Amino acid sequence: MEKVTRDNIEDHLFNRMLEVIGKTKVQLIDTYKYRFDFTMTREQYIDYQKYCIKLIMKILRVSKTKATVAFERFWIDYGIRLKG
Repeated sequence: MEKVTRDNIEDHLFNRMLEVIGKTKVQLIDTYKYRFDFTMTREQYIDYQKYCIKLIMKILRVSKTKATVAFERFWIDYGIRLKG
């Protein structure tokens, strides 16, 4: 696992999301609309959100408010459907 930096944090967060739901990039490529076909439970989302915000605060050296906004922006761009 490579070190997370400002340059690769977005890729790391995306890979972590796939890891949380138990999918791989190969499955992602094979799925036309992955954002609708892949789902995450509320509990998984909350744990993932906490992980991401904490990592963003550490790597980008920003406040929790700014890290939360950055995560929300990331989720809008790359997030998947939530169930439950």
